[in-house]
Amino acid sequence: MKFFNSNLIDSASAGLQMGIGYQRSRKDTFAVVYRFNDLWFNGLPVSVRDNVFEAAYQRQLGERLLFQAGAGPEISFIQAPIVSGTTQSQSSDTRVSWTADALLHYQLRRDLGLSAGYTHALTNGGGVFLGAITDRVSAGVNLQVSRDWTVNVTSSYAHNRNLIPLPNATTATVAAPANATFDSIYGGFEARRRVGRDSEIFFGYLGRYQTASFTFCPAGICQGTNIVGHQFNFGFAWHLRAVPIG
Repeated sequence: MKFFNSNLIDSASAGLQMGIGYQRSRKDTFAVVYRFNDLWFNGLPVSVRDNVFEAAYQRQLGERLLFQAGAGPEISFIQAPIVSGTTQSQSSDTRVSWTADALLHYQLRRDLGLSAGYTHALTNGGGVFLGAITDRVSAGVNLQVSRDWTVNVTSSYAHNRNLIPLPNATTATVAAPANATFDSIYGGFEARRRVGRDSEIFFGYLGRYQTASFTFCPAGICQGTNIVGHQFNFGFAWHLRAVPIG
């Protein structure tokens, strides 16, 4: 995530996910999932390697309603500076917590679906924190425009709590204190086009409004407690085919 013309924190991530599933019946499916995400932050000696082990369940409720839920332990290996007075030192820490998510999807028509969801997970911090523990609720509309094109319109609300106290780069003091929080409201869209059987390209826009419980001063330049942001996304996704066992 790259921010232009601001003092917000740039971040990058790389990850993978794999799992194994068992379809017990036409309506019930169980799965075990492992997810890895590596977070790092531009210009700061901070990295977070996040590991999630999740048990998931899916239930088809009638012809149009689908329910999914998952939960499990989350183990994060964190390298970050410790601020003490006017000095800084480097530390390594292991955080053991939990993650959970749930989704309810209703297929209103063949080409139109509605969804609502909840997620509790570690995220990149949205340019304000060095990682955040995020609780998010969301709602969306999915429209199949043509055989190859799909458009998603989403809105969400997120409550974020900082993962790592943020040091001030010039004074060796804490810029984002412990237990600091910010709330975000998001709204946007994403368009996807299928390319072959197992891949697709996508692009989209996301607008957000953030309000914080503190004044954000990452380098002596204060951002205030309210932030308006615009995010543009584009990329390529490739999906591995499911491999039947037995």
